[in-house]
Amino acid sequence: MVLNMPEEPLFDVDMIQKDLKLALDT
Repeated sequence: MVLNMPEEPLFDVDMIQKDLKLALDT
């Protein structure tokens, strides 16, 4: 997960959400 990327907060949130969904799906 890319948590230290304050430059692109929206993109970061999107990536985290996708990661979370994948983690929960697995």
